[in-house]
Amino acid sequence: MFTNLLEQIGVPLALGAVLLVAPTPILSRKTVPFSVRVPPDRVDDPVIVEQRRLYRNRLSAVVLVVVISSMALGQVVDPRIVYGLTGVALLMATGVVWHQASRAITTAKRRDGWYEGRRQGVAADTTLRTDPVPFPWLWTSPALAVLLATTVVGVLTYPTLPDTLVMPASGGVDATTEVGTSALTAFALVLLQAAQTGLVLGLTAGILRSRGDIDPAQPDTSARRYRRYLTQTSRGLVLVLAALNLVLGGLSWVMWTGRHDQTTVVLLVTVAPALLAVAVVGFLLVRVGPAGSRVAVPDQPEEDSGLVQRDDDRFWRGDMMYSNREDPAILVPRRMGFGWTFNLANPITRILFGTAILGTLVLMAFGVITPEWR
Repeated sequence: MFTNLLEQIGVPLALGAVLLVAPTPILSRKTVPFSVRVPPDRVDDPVIVEQRRLYRNRLSAVVLVVVISSMALGQVVDPRIVYGLTGVALLMATGVVWHQASRAITTAKRRDGWYEGRRQGVAADTTLRTDPVPFPWLWTSPALAVLLATTVVGVLTYPTLPDTLVMPASGGVDATTEVGTSALTAFALVLLQAAQTGLVLGLTAGILRSRGDIDPAQPDTSARRYRRYLTQTSRGLVLVLAALNLVLGGLSWVMWTGRHDQTTVVLLVTVAPALLAVAVVGFLLVRVGPAGSRVAVPDQPEEDSGLVQRDDDRFWRGDMMYSNREDPAILVPRRMGFGWTFNLANPITRILFGTAILGTLVLMAFGVITPEWR
């Protein structure tokens, strides 16, 4: 009872805390408040300061309402449904509040002509293609070792498995479903391990050759900073992959040994690696900053080209959706936090998305992914 109540309160509070700091310098660049590009000398404009205050107040009220509603619904509705409703409600409310702030800043920017009379420019580091940042092969060792170890243990254990297996299901650490034992069901989570390993390593390789968000005001310094950002972030990504592989490896071991009813064991093999992944992400946020803004550049030269970053709002819908037919890049840096997003106007992106959807449908057809478990 106490655990359920704690989850009902803790889940929305934790999610709300992350959403509250989203527009702050912890996760967002000062020159892109609420996903709106502004000149460097306007980052502390009264309109932006006011919208940050309104965002905090509005979202805090929403979080309070959601927490109270979650506690009330949890008494009469399945907790799994409550968790889903809580997340959806918070994300939808955040989208509305975020849009209000974004619209207010955009209106002020256009009304007061923040970019009038300024020389706008775009800078690119073409050496990322000819001389890319080295792939962090050594740092991938933990993830690959976990995948190999899980596979070996599975092969050795498979002959001794019972006729039915209890597999993890969605809805909590104690949610399970029974399936008949076969090579496909026994190694389903190992297959997911291999799939996510290939996906993350492929994305890492693509990121190391992606277009950088280079500041035209300081092109040389910005390019050096971006290279350091790529190095540190790529290492962090493969370490997060190792933690995610540990989760799937631990769940495979629980399934093979029949320890699904031992909640402490299940929590240990899932929560501990998940916390490790969160720690890596948190460290990166503190160490590199939004888009590498806190990455130190030794012997930084004094630069001022007289240019400001181009007002590219027309190519963006929020932080995640970028579409520019004239940009050949497949991956571009996100506007908030660290990470990258796809250029939806690039034909290769559409091919990749289509392949991913087709692959998912194939896995569902063969029973590797079902509505009952993930």
